[in-house]
Amino acid sequence: MLILILMMPGLFFAKSSTPQQLQQPPRQTADAYINLLREEKDTAKAAAHLRELKPLAQKINQPYYWGKYHWLQGRVANAKQRYVQALRSYFAAIPYLQRKQTYNHLSAVYLDLGSLYARLRNHHKAIEYYHNGLYFGKQAANRNTPQLVMLYAYLAQSHEQLYQFKAALKYLNTGEKLATAAQSPRGLCEILSEKGRLLQAQQQYSAAFTALQRAQTLAYKHRFRQFEMQNLQALCLLELYLGKPDAAWNHALRQQQLARVLRDSTYLIISNHLLARTFFKRNQYDSAFQYNSLALKMTQDADTSKRRIHLFQAAIVEKQGDLEKSWFHLEEASKLVATKNDLWEEINVLRNEEELRQKIEAKLNGEKALRKWLLYGCGLLLFLGLGYWIRARFKQQSNRLLSAQNEVIEGQKLELEEMSQMKNQLFAIVSHDLRSPLLSMRVVLDTLKKLAPTDSERPWWMERLYQQSAKTGLLLENLLCWANLQMNNYFVEQERFLLLPLVQEVTEAVALVYADKSIQVSIQIDNDLEMYGDPAMIRMALRNILANACKFSDEGQSVLVSAVQTGGHVSISIQDQGMGMDCAQLDKALHGQLRRDGTKGELGLGIGLSLVRRFIEHQGGSLEGESEPDQGCTFTIVLPQQNFQYSPENLNIG
Repeated sequence: MLILILMMPGLFFAKSSTPQQLQQPPRQTADAYINLLREEKDTAKAAAHLRELKPLAQKINQPYYWGKYHWLQGRVANAKQRYVQALRSYFAAIPYLQRKQTYNHLSAVYLDLGSLYARLRNHHKAIEYYHNGLYFGKQAANRNTPQLVMLYAYLAQSHEQLYQFKAALKYLNTGEKLATAAQSPRGLCEILSEKGRLLQAQQQYSAAFTALQRAQTLAYKHRFRQFEMQNLQALCLLELYLGKPDAAWNHALRQQQLARVLRDSTYLIISNHLLARTFFKRNQYDSAFQYNSLALKMTQDADTSKRRIHLFQAAIVEKQGDLEKSWFHLEEASKLVATKNDLWEEINVLRNEEELRQKIEAKLNGEKALRKWLLYGCGLLLFLGLGYWIRARFKQQSNRLLSAQNEVIEGQKLELEEMSQMKNQLFAIVSHDLRSPLLSMRVVLDTLKKLAPTDSERPWWMERLYQQSAKTGLLLENLLCWANLQMNNYFVEQERFLLLPLVQEVTEAVALVYADKSIQVSIQIDNDLEMYGDPAMIRMALRNILANACKFSDEGQSVLVSAVQTGGHVSISIQDQGMGMDCAQLDKALHGQLRRDGTKGELGLGIGLSLVRRFIEHQGGSLEGESEPDQGCTFTIVLPQQNFQYSPENLNIG
């Protein structure tokens, strides 16, 4: 038990593979050995891992690894009960860890130092090192809450050994608050167990029972079996002291069952002895003799537990009337203690338990009456407080509901405003921008009908009619794309294709629309330049930018279309010599907020560049623009040369 307490839960755990098998760099290998040493329970294996860690620490030669090595060396020596060597190793680890400012590890070293001095019965020194551990633990950026809770519990144990019960209770209360706030069930269970034993030593039995019961509930819920058996033992002794043998028998029986499941011989001996004491309290001496004999048979070491079992066996057989056997057990117990007077003193204590129980019952009855009136008062205050809380809660919920309804109404208002703005924009486009080219086409058709042009004039009129219909088609296509974007109803169909044929197709179509301006369109693109994307989207983007370049250029000016591949991207540039614009106008044009007529009064929706920008971003690319007034514009489309995973979030509708 001393070795298990010394090494603490989770200190060592055997691994199936060693760091040497991993063939890792020195730091990773050293970290792997450190983790093995922290979890290894077998001291022989831990010593072997420690021998492997030392050359790695020498090779790395950093304070952190030397500090960890000396600390773990101290733990291994502590587990082997080589206390002097353990102290030397712990003190050697402290300066390395202080230099690296690893406060959690420093706190752990001081925790181990305090535990070692407590085991050596030097509780003043143990308290000093526990306080050092608390100081460094609180300095850490990421506090190790379970370790701090353990420090408070150990501080309380040392103060209890020095009969400083008030200080011990203070640290236990602090640890309880910390464990509760950090939601650490193991730490809270340990604190409550220690608190119950401390309160029992101060004869505060009601508070002790409450603390032990809470600890037992936590241990049972989270399957902390060792804590559960300790709490059952403490509860059984408390129930026996309070004269409740039936409840004590239930606790002892539960402890016996757990000890059998866990194959813990120590707690099995204790549970048998406790069962014997419960039967003794019931005056069932034969059963008490049977269980105590079983406990005596299982006890091999000549320790205090065996002495107490002999004492209790003597009391049992004395009740049965066999004085010779009683004297025999007293003789056996006398071999384990200094004098027989101590034995008779303990026997007298057992005989006076009934008298003490009656006094305790009288005290408990008085406390019970006082608690009854206090309970009535607390109930009244609770009722008044509950009424006030319900009223405040109802008011708070009403305010929250009203606020939520206001938010919903505000959101609906914004949606209605956006829909109204969209409707007005749509009506403006339909009533003006689409109506004008349709009226122009109607004028051309009326002229053809009335004037009956000659064969030489007819091609000129047909070309004008074709231009108007092509412009109308471009407007309708942009309007359809804009509507699809507003409804998130557009899907990408990506494929690999040659860029030059697509650019030539778009150039020829736009050149026919603006044939009356005699715009010279030049193309500088390699024949084998490939792209991966949605051809329809790229075609629409190029057509809009090229149409804008022609629309805002004067007659006879030129437009250059070029493309280059850089890294994993393709850049397509369209440069014109037209009207140009300043930076503010360029930003508005890219966001669909600028409408201007062309050099010949051509109309537009004002959403072309905005659509291009959104569609290019739709495919993981970007649209860049450069322009100065009367110096023309240059728009560059940059697209990735690989598959881009589309999701609706890629498209910014706003």
